[in-house]
Amino acid sequence: MGTGSSFNPRKDVFDEEDLGGYDASTSKGVVKKIPIEVRPRRKLGNALRSVGSFGRRNKGASTRSALSVDYEEVDKIRKEYEMFKLNKENELVGVQKKADKLENENKRLRNELQALQKTCNKLRQERDSAMDAEYQALERASTFENERDKIQRQFKIFRETKEKELKNLLQAKRDLDTKVYKLRNGIPIEDRHADDRGSTGGADSVIGVGHQSSGDWGWSGLETEHSLPGAASVLHHSKLGPEMAHGLIELEGPFMNVNRGDWTVASASIAQILPAFADATSGEIVLYVALTADMLPEWDDVSGAGCLEELRRRYEGSGHTFTVVQFVTERKLAEQDPQLQFSVRRSLIADCTVFLGLLGDHCNKFVSVELNAAYVESPGTKPCVFVYRAQQCTNAGCKSSHSEIQQFKAQIKEGNNIKLINKTINTKTSLSRLRDALESLINREMGIEDNTPTTVEGSESPASLCGVNHWDLLGDNQQHQMLNSATRCLCCLGFEKHYERLNAHITAAGPLPPLLVSGASGSGKSLLLAKWVRQLQERLPTSLVLYHFVGSERSSTADPVAMLTRLTQQLMRRENSLLAISSDPTRIVGEFPQWLERVSAKQPGGIILVVDSMHQLQMAEVHMKWLLDPLPVDTRIVVTVDEDACPQAWKAWPTVQLEALSNHNVRQLLSVAAEKGLKLSADQETKILTRCRTTATSNPLYVSLMIKLLLRMDAVQLEEQLAHILSTDSTVQLYEYILMSLHLPCTTAEERELFRKILQFVYVSRDGATVSELFSLLPTLTWNYWGPLVEKLERLGVLSSICGVLTFQQKAVKHNNFRKL
Repeated sequence: MGTGSSFNPRKDVFDEEDLGGYDASTSKGVVKKIPIEVRPRRKLGNALRSVGSFGRRNKGASTRSALSVDYEEVDKIRKEYEMFKLNKENELVGVQKKADKLENENKRLRNELQALQKTCNKLRQERDSAMDAEYQALERASTFENERDKIQRQFKIFRETKEKELKNLLQAKRDLDTKVYKLRNGIPIEDRHADDRGSTGGADSVIGVGHQSSGDWGWSGLETEHSLPGAASVLHHSKLGPEMAHGLIELEGPFMNVNRGDWTVASASIAQILPAFADATSGEIVLYVALTADMLPEWDDVSGAGCLEELRRRYEGSGHTFTVVQFVTERKLAEQDPQLQFSVRRSLIADCTVFLGLLGDHCNKFVSVELNAAYVESPGTKPCVFVYRAQQCTNAGCKSSHSEIQQFKAQIKEGNNIKLINKTINTKTSLSRLRDALESLINREMGIEDNTPTTVEGSESPASLCGVNHWDLLGDNQQHQMLNSATRCLCCLGFEKHYERLNAHITAAGPLPPLLVSGASGSGKSLLLAKWVRQLQERLPTSLVLYHFVGSERSSTADPVAMLTRLTQQLMRRENSLLAISSDPTRIVGEFPQWLERVSAKQPGGIILVVDSMHQLQMAEVHMKWLLDPLPVDTRIVVTVDEDACPQAWKAWPTVQLEALSNHNVRQLLSVAAEKGLKLSADQETKILTRCRTTATSNPLYVSLMIKLLLRMDAVQLEEQLAHILSTDSTVQLYEYILMSLHLPCTTAEERELFRKILQFVYVSRDGATVSELFSLLPTLTWNYWGPLVEKLERLGVLSSICGVLTFQQKAVKHNNFRKL
């Protein structure tokens, strides 16, 4: 069989491996083939098994071993292929299922699409039918509207005809009543012209606007319930234009030939002019009396029941306030502070209605100042009445005073706007002459017509029959003066942004709820609204601006029914309505929104209603509940409330919040005060700015009061009192300091008691106290003490005079306990 070497292939050339790394190119010599003896091996089978057992096949292995290895790989690949095939078959099954599912979904969507198309077609058909129905409804509505207009025209003609007939019947009834009355009393009856007897075309058969007969008691014959007296008698002052005509009767007015555009322009001009005359009828009559010492007996007669007392009863009975200002020369007071007396007298003379001078033979320096202020310095500007007598004293010591008084008498004889009585006032005839002269001047200055009783039958008005002739029954002029009083301030800071917000509210489109102006007490709400109302009156003359300022909670201005009555009267003037104002509070509250809607629809610029301190109205949430309902489109309402007293229902309205002053605003106020004479050092100004940083001390009212107080002090007083002023923590404490500063300088216990009682009387009064009431309650009170005191109280913001009635300016004054004074 041979050795194992016989299985190796024959090699003529050795491999590099067989040479053991021998390199033929580098080695030299001869390579010889040396036979290698191979050790005999075992049998072939055992050898193969041994080799296979090690898992390694050497060169020269058998073919069977190689084929067994290939079969294993083939089996492995076959198994992998079968697994791959099985996976793919499963995937194909899944894809097929998914395709079937999508096919079903596609079929379902096709069915839904077909259903939607059917629904869409059905909706199109319904839309077309609805549009056809709408066109038919519009045609029917147009037909109905034409029929309605036709019926309205017929009813209008019928109503106007019946109104004429009714007025003719009323006129005939009044004529018959007059004839019956005259026949019963034996008075001859004058026959009228045939054309004037109840003819439908005569001028007397139609009662025009503002010419109602007194037999109707000042209201329409169609109104059956009791109404407020005198409310309808003022309607003839309203402006009548073509846009205000509602019937054929009103087309007979004097302004019907004016077109609407010209009338609007004219109304705007009138609205701008009318406020200028409002101050002339303030209701406060002040008679300033200047007399020499030798005319005291005549003054006793003049001040008695025959002259001034009778004038007082007459004017106070008609609702005016009548005040007589008369200083008594006191040597002690004159020596103490004559300059203060001079300034007070000049101020009172400038504000008085009529000046009365009782001139004798002697003239002191106070009378000389009064005469110069009343007539010499500005002749003819102030209505004056002078009573003097012939010179009687021949003493040489009186030469200087005689010459001065004689020069003045000679000067007034050539003046205008004066009345002279050169007789001694000691008889009833002379007193009557003086009374008539004063009454004539007062009536002319106050715009009061002659109210002498007439004997014409049927001429009595409801007010005269009831014994009342109130010049300002509903308080229109009171509100005008409260508006003027609210506009007085040291300086306005930071209001521009609030003006923009208010103007944006009134110019916005559509119906809007009321605009709420909220802030702490003394934050400037009343000042903001008063300034804004003045701007509206100048900038929007075609708009009707209504306003109401509430005083204290107990005053008549806090009565919501009285407020709505007054505002309704103003709306009726615009509407030129002949109806009277109801006396039923429920009806007044219910009808006011209707009047707003009715008048605002015809007013070119709409209606703007401003109510200040609405939270102080009595039962405001009940009587002002109509504000929660939708307001008319052309009506804008702005109200102010204290932030701590605002009802919950009002907090949902749009709000303008007033904040306290910043340190920069306080510095600006100090700069304005410096221009008016306030001199502060850098250290004092720093102390003030440091103090005015809290919420209470940065309140606008607190800062303005402090500056007013500092302006009245000189440098020494300022240095002494600044620390005490800055020690106050709130407006209430500052007012307490102001009252104490006015109370302590009183020289006697009587003056201190007068000061305390004056404040108490004003506090307990509902609508305030007049000066004449204070003088009647305090017999020891004189103008020498009251004149300087009231000037200080008004300038320091303690008291204010509205139509001659003294009230507290701010609610914070009432928190002080006057018993401490």
